[in-house]
Amino acid sequence: MRRSQRLLNISVLLAVYTATTVGTSHSAEEKHWLPVGLKALEERKFNEAIEPLTKAIKQSCISSSSNYHNAVVAISKVTTPDQYFEIKGRNQYVLHSYTARGIAYSNLKDDKKAIEDFTSALLAFSKSAKATCNRGRSYMRLKMLDEALKDYNAAIKIAPNLAEAYANRAVAYRMLRQNDKAEADTKKAAELRKDPEHEFVEQIFHRDSLIADGLNLNPKNVVLLTESGMVLFNTNQEVKAIEQFKKAIQVDPKFFEAHGGLADCYMSLENFDAALACAKKAEKLRPNDGKSLIRIGMIYYNSDRLKEGAPYMRRILKLPAKTAEQFRYRTLCYLGLGDYREALKENEKSLRLEPRHARSWDDRALCFANLKRYSEAIAAQNQCISLKPDFAGAYIHRAQIYLKLHRLEDADNDLDRALALSPKDKEIYRVKGALEAMKGNLELSFADGQTGTNPVNRYTKAITKDMLKKEIARYSKIISTIPSQPAPFYDRAVLNIAMENLSAGIEDLRTFLSLSKWNGRSSSYAASLLVLALRESGRGKEADAVLRTATQRLSAANTVPILELLSGKATEQTLLKNSKSGNTETRDRLFLGIYFWQAKRIPEAKAQLDWVYSKGDQNIDEYVLVSVYRQKLALTPRKERRQFDNQ
Repeated sequence: MRRSQRLLNISVLLAVYTATTVGTSHSAEEKHWLPVGLKALEERKFNEAIEPLTKAIKQSCISSSSNYHNAVVAISKVTTPDQYFEIKGRNQYVLHSYTARGIAYSNLKDDKKAIEDFTSALLAFSKSAKATCNRGRSYMRLKMLDEALKDYNAAIKIAPNLAEAYANRAVAYRMLRQNDKAEADTKKAAELRKDPEHEFVEQIFHRDSLIADGLNLNPKNVVLLTESGMVLFNTNQEVKAIEQFKKAIQVDPKFFEAHGGLADCYMSLENFDAALACAKKAEKLRPNDGKSLIRIGMIYYNSDRLKEGAPYMRRILKLPAKTAEQFRYRTLCYLGLGDYREALKENEKSLRLEPRHARSWDDRALCFANLKRYSEAIAAQNQCISLKPDFAGAYIHRAQIYLKLHRLEDADNDLDRALALSPKDKEIYRVKGALEAMKGNLELSFADGQTGTNPVNRYTKAITKDMLKKEIARYSKIISTIPSQPAPFYDRAVLNIAMENLSAGIEDLRTFLSLSKWNGRSSSYAASLLVLALRESGRGKEADAVLRTATQRLSAANTVPILELLSGKATEQTLLKNSKSGNTETRDRLFLGIYFWQAKRIPEAKAQLDWVYSKGDQNIDEYVLVSVYRQKLALTPRKERRQFDNQ
């Protein structure tokens, strides 16, 4: 075996050990010996590794941890998450200690002892693909090719994506002069090694197997049902995860972790009202629990209800912080409260305690990005990715930074990587939509002469219908790729309305509202634009029906000023007073201008559209409507305008 392959096995063991020791309750001495042995292996000091690994094995091999069946029986009886992590951690400790010592013996050419250790590792976890593959390698060196092939076949059956099993089986086939089979396995190993995620299968299989086998013995174990839900949630299977969390709650309605997991699923699905209800149930079960509070705060934050979420974040900041994770919570709180400098200070405290925590580096990138220190943000995100190359969120967040810098190709590449890692992540498609919109906005800006700062230059060249058609086709392509994502429907609706294809725009807006389930402020703006489009099409009754539905389904926190005006609940003066600065004010004034134009209040329409044209945020999707409705104002007959002026 090549040196690079051998060291890869050791580095994987180190990574897995780091993950599995968190939350276990080994004694200080037990926690010491395995990492000492692994470090010696990493430095290729194989003789020196034997003693600490032997001590680790002796100290941890109690019956419930050294035998997989006993571990499953014990797991099936746990009543708290701590008990679950304790048993799982000890069992993995034995597994990795024996595997590591087996690797040491193997490199010392003592294959008989290596086989004994790998066999003991398989007693601790019978489905360990890596221990099985390593044992096969020792058999192969002893010229016991039948046993070697049997182990390689078993490893591949357990983990079909384990590259090293194919690579080693190829060597065995060559020794047997079965060159066609050897060539096929070599090719398969090369394909799999393109994706580093496949090298980390051991921990995942161990966790999943313990949970599944434990539930077979005790299907109503609330801890295992919840852990099963977490496994599904972490692999983007929210709907199935919800089923498991609900089963857990049926068994024990007061099980805190199940309510929290259910809230996380609903938040991921952007059903924020359901997420909030579950999170608040969890918070009642454990008042002032940091995770519970941060969960509620993040639900408010992600649903643009920051004012409501701020009290929860401030409560977290009053709690004592000692661990890296607690300082990370404080980082997120300050981010949510908009205090990015304080967030950065807390992030530094977290990283001092745990410098290799990938998500803390991701948080750091977010701090820098909000402070507009983009080069430092990219450097932090690069560090995050180097520590966790299979973390899709890191690529999404780096893509968002690239978008800020108008590095569209780099952003596109990162989003493609994220998509390969997490094809069902809605955030990827949202950012992809923003990227496509930015590409379109840049093209439309050039077409409309909007790249300069001088407003006189803005109409040097009109937006062409061909340009709009091209953008509509772009969004149609995105929609065909993922028809369940609402955002592209809204973007295409705006472009269709700009093309004066109101019926297509209306259909897209209805689809957007259906997919978004009327959640969030974006739905309020979509409803407002739908009302205006229906009225312009002469479909006033349908517009009134939309307003009634909006009143029923949109919460007060998500209702925007223009919708309040269209519903008759606010005046124009109230709208202008309540409308926030930036893109919110731009949208409100743009839609108000269209509203005035429809009511034939031409001077007032002109005043609002002129304000949007000269002072508004040009980066919003709806900005393409400004030139369209300013042109409509210019086409208003003079006689009609004089009649209005006389009034």
